[in-house]
Amino acid sequence: MPDSSERLPTFKYFADPYGANTQRKFIESDLECDCCGRVRGYIYSDSQYSDEDEDCVCPWCIADGSAHQKYDTLYSICHKDSIGADEVWHRTPAVESIQDFTWPSHCGEACVFVGDADSRMLTSLKEPLAGELRRLAKAYDMPTDELISCAMPKGDIFFNMFQCRQCQQYQLHADMD
Repeated sequence: MPDSSERLPTFKYFADPYGANTQRKFIESDLECDCCGRVRGYIYSDSQYSDEDEDCVCPWCIADGSAHQKYDTLYSICHKDSIGADEVWHRTPAVESIQDFTWPSHCGEACVFVGDADSRMLTSLKEPLAGELRRLAKAYDMPTDELISCAMPKGDIFFNMFQCRQCQQYQLHADMD
């Protein structure tokens, strides 16, 4: 039986890996963690890069770096000169993306993944996101309003939204199917 008295670990660069409003990275499970050998009630449910074949890793082993140390696991790519890069690479759940991408950084530090942004969220944050939306509209060769209207989680175009830990500026990563 899982130990429900333990508090779920937090991740400095991933706001809510357990919640329904973002990409859920851990699922409830009564399986034993391959890394620590304990049944803790949750296992990781997304991509990881490793030479080993670990199927069930609990959030605690990701958060404290045990999974990385045992399996040389890599979860995401971040600019190596950013503060927090090692933590993003080895101790932060991956962000869902169709294409490979580099975890954004701003003010010299890795940004926090705050969730997927749909058209409603992008519209409500249109002013703070203006520069990012212009950049992406130009990259995808489409008007900003059209880009916003296409945005939906797991749709043809979806947006991963990040926020700078220092200045709170948003960063968007657009993914197109």
